[in-house]
Amino acid sequence: MKLLIEVEFPNHAGNAMVKSGQIERVQGILQEHKAEAPHFMAKNGHRFLQYFVDVTDAAKLPFYAEPWWLIAEGKVTATVVMAAQDFGKAQPDIQAAAKKYG
Repeated sequence: MKLLIEVEFPNHAGNAMVKSGQIERVQGILQEHKAEAPHFMAKNGHRFLQYFVDVTDAAKLPFYAEPWWLIAEGKVTATVVMAAQDFGKAQPDIQAAAKKYG
């Protein structure tokens, strides 16, 4: 299962992380998470990070969220996503649901 991890850093915590030199820890966490396609941006006036990870066990969610909460009070969102090929495989279930509930 693929998850999209999104992290929004409050300005006060992000600023403190930058000023103290802790920003380098972000790269270490991304490596530890085996992050795919990490991107940094400004969103809602805050520092924002998003990346993908492969997960086989829902119990691993704290592994992905806790570091961001602990180092910078990050607001973490984890969303299950499908690649185009997964969407193709899902067509029978989509059609069955449309027939049953639509």
